Amino acid sequence: MLVETLNNSTQKLVLIDTIKRLGIAFHFHNEIETSLQNTLDASQQQSENYVDDNLYVVALRFRLLSFLN
Repeated sequence: MLVETLNNSTQKLVLIDTIKRLGIAFHFHNEIETSLQNTLDASQQQSENYVDDNLYVVALRFRLLSFLN
C-alpha cells in the first residue's frame, strides 16, 4: 500500500500516521522512510505551484516529516 499510492497523497500520509499510532512502524521502517522522503522531494519540486489549504493535511505532513532523519 505504501508503494502503490501516489508520492504526495493524503491517503499515504494517513496510512503512515495510523501505522505509527498502532505502534507497528518498526516493521515498516524502510518503507515509511522511503515514502516520506518521496513526499518531501515531491513537495519541494512542486513548492511554487503547490498550495494546500487543508490544515489537517499540512499539520499531518509536518508532523510525519519531522520524524524523518
